[in-house]
This record gives sequence, structure tokens and C-alpha cells, in this order.
Amino acid sequence: MVSRAHGQKTILIDFPIDSYFGAIGQTSDVDGDGTPDTIITHDEALEMLITDDGTLHVWAGNYWLYDDAPDVEGWTYFPLSAGIWYWNSLTEETKLINGLLSMCPAHHLKVNAEVTGQLQKAQTEYKHLIRALQTW
Repeated sequence: MVSRAHGQKTILIDFPIDSYFGAIGQTSDVDGDGTPDTIITHDEALEMLITDDGTLHVWAGNYWLYDDAPDVEGWTYFPLSAGIWYWNSLTEETKLINGLLSMCPAHHLKVNAEVTGQLQKAQTEYKHLIRALQTW
């Protein structure tokens, strides 16, 4: 995910494998150890909003990608992964908000408690932005 603020390129989420398209011969082995990795990235569906104070806000859906089949075109994704990536031009930090961190049943109770806390924080912290999007 890239922003071009003031004519300069800002990388918001850097995909770890250059020129990855899920082509035959490619896997999601990020660290080169021969074992495919799950890559947490974005879904390429971006939303942007410039507020009255000139702050640029960018959102994108969270996306988990896994490719363990170099002989097959494409990749596996996890449709139950959740969350929204958020960035703004004031903090210039990319954060994952409202995210379920694991689909592993052993972590559900811990994650659900964490997500509930994140949801409450996100609803308070981003209330004005959510209202702005609803009236957009």
C-alpha cells in the first residue's frame, strides 16, 4: 500500500516479496528457509479521506496470503482473517485495528478479549472518522 503525499512516495505496507504474482514457480517463502510463510498484508481495496484539517486517512482490509504450491498458479487466503489497516498523515504509522490475530482455536479466548478491547478503543479513537465515512 503506497501513499504519495506532497509528491513523495510513502510505503504504508511493504509486501515482503518483490514481483510476487502467485505465478507458477513462486511460493510465499519470505525468509528463504524452504518453508512457505503466511504473509499478512492488505487486500488492495483502499479507502482514503482528507479531513477539513488536511489530514489524509487511508484504510485497507487485512489479508493473509499463503502459497505452498509452486506448481500451481495462485495462492491460498484466509477468508476469516479480519481487521482494517489504518494510516494517517499526522502520525505516519500503519496500524492494524479491530483484527482477529489468530484462527487457531487455542487462541480464541485470548484473542476475543484482546479484540473486544481493540474494538472499544477503535470506536472511541476513530469515532469522528467513522462518522465522516458514513456521511461521505
